[in-house]
Amino acid sequence: MGPKIAPADNERGWKDTVQAHAGLVTRIIIPFAGYPGRYVWHCHVLEHSANEMMRPFEVVARTGATT
Repeated sequence: MGPKIAPADNERGWKDTVQAHAGLVTRIIIPFAGYPGRYVWHCHVLEHSANEMMRPFEVVARTGATT
């Protein structure tokens, strides 16, 4: 808990990787509209995959959605 810290200039904008520093909460906004399916998020430190840092998730279309 603490003040919000804006990302560095090189961490702004569309990208497929982010830095997530220890002790900080990293929020990621991803528009999945029109892209249902199975995805995975993971850490690039291989040892972390054994500690829940490689997890699948599924994006499903809303019932009645037109996109």
